[in-house]
Amino acid sequence: MAHLLVSLGIVFATDKFLKQAFVAASIKFPSALFGMFCVFSVLVVFDTFVPALAKAFMDFFAPATLFIQRWLPLFYVLTLVVLPLAVRDVPAASGLKIFAITCMYYSRSHFFCHCFSSQLF
Repeated sequence: MAHLLVSLGIVFATDKFLKQAFVAASIKFPSALFGMFCVFSVLVVFDTFVPALAKAFMDFFAPATLFIQRWLPLFYVLTLVVLPLAVRDVPAASGLKIFAITCMYYSRSHFFCHCFSSQLF
């Protein structure tokens, strides 16, 4: 239990520190996304040069990641509840335009992926 609290505390403290640093520097980029990129980069470098250190890093934060993975739906409930309220202010014409653009690019993406993959195999 102590290991979970320490690893989760480090993740939480790092997130808060990055958020404060981004606000202080007036950076509009999401701090959590930057943090994920940094963790990914560090793990790739560790795995390339010192695989044992990468494994130790992953093992240390395993309780925190399992906790977050298990309770992830609970963390996003507020976002899902607020989403219909945010969509309510979008005019019907704009909503239709967004839907049409999304469908058009989704179908084009599938078409080009199919063409590309059929050439590979």
